[in-house]
Amino acid sequence: MGNYLFEPGLLAPVLEQAARRGGTDFGRHVMPDLPGRRAVYAYDLAENVVPGVQAYEESAYWRDVGTLPALRAARRDIPGERPRFRLHNPRWPIRGLHFDHRSAA
Repeated sequence: MGNYLFEPGLLAPVLEQAARRGGTDFGRHVMPDLPGRRAVYAYDLAENVVPGVQAYEESAYWRDVGTLPALRAARRDIPGERPRFRLHNPRWPIRGLHFDHRSAA
């Protein structure tokens, strides 16, 4: 789904209401109830400008990695000579990442 920021006092009642209805899926039972009831803001990754992205890369790279097969698929996106997203972009460094591209395949 993504990354979200909430005021805990605003989110708690929405979660409690979803739970009373038997809703346990955040994307299906909680998020659809928020617009119109709360102020909701979104960040459009497609508009994000990452310096140093090459023409062969996806400029708005994002993958849902909520399952092991999806995580494995995403790991296949980054090795090789023309990855879908380069983790080692000197103009946009990812700090604290220790990734061996040889083990991703």
